[in-house]
Amino acid sequence: MTSETPESDITSTDTAQSGAGTADDAGSDRRAGDIARDVSEAVLAVDGVAAMSGGRFGEVATYMPGHRIVGVKLSDEKGEVHIDVDLSRPILATANEVRGVAQVIAGRPMDVVVEDIAEPNTAGENAVGVERS
Repeated sequence: MTSETPESDITSTDTAQSGAGTADDAGSDRRAGDIARDVSEAVLAVDGVAAMSGGRFGEVATYMPGHRIVGVKLSDEKGEVHIDVDLSRPILATANEVRGVAQVIAGRPMDVVVEDIAEPNTAGENAVGVERS
């Protein structure tokens, strides 16, 4: 008697870790990119957010064909938003508002990481959150 693993129990490690789909799954890739873009745009509209941040090594992004959405990293279960803040309001208030906005748009729990503090009313180079390759 042989034991078989049902197809539904087999997952791709790369897909599970990155939150990105496979080539057979291009529709969900596009959806993840749309969600990440919407999250980025909404987060940038929050008072106190100076810019989206790619993290220390630029690794925090949702990768799409031809571009990436900087500062937003999504998986099926949760997500992360990395931001630079200014001191125009308390950092915790800014982070809490960002979390709330991001969770509503992404439809999943979102962690917020404050990467840096900028001068008030100045934006970093990734303020728009989209980088073209």
